[in-house]
Amino acid sequence: MFTGRCLCGGVGFTIRGQLGPFAYCHCSSCRRASGSAFTANSPVAAAELTWTSGRDVIREYESSPGKFRAFCGRCGSPIYARHVAQPDWLSIRLGLIDADPGHRAQAHFNVESKAPWFPITDGLPQYLGDTETDSPESA
Repeated sequence: MFTGRCLCGGVGFTIRGQLGPFAYCHCSSCRRASGSAFTANSPVAAAELTWTSGRDVIREYESSPGKFRAFCGRCGSPIYARHVAQPDWLSIRLGLIDADPGHRAQAHFNVESKAPWFPITDGLPQYLGDTETDSPESA
């Protein structure tokens, strides 16, 4: 089980079971939503997530058709993203998790729009888009 919370502590949650494999997303939307070079997101089955506090302060924004990003309405911490087409899954922001997720990132996605000031220096596969069907680019 994992616990997590936003910056102000107003939104808290537990996740039963394991976190899914995760990757770094460099798309311009994730960069803008996080205020950083990329986000670290892990898929979580919605049925395995329990809100322990602050569910009422979470605000959602439809950042693109069918994709919603959720934030704490008090401190602005990004909490999750969800797709209408995948109602049983949430993409949790790993920076909120209190403990080591138990595994490491698998890849970098959307590197075609990565921040020009951030060099990717690890050996993880890099994909131009957001699906594993894209060809990996060399680092």
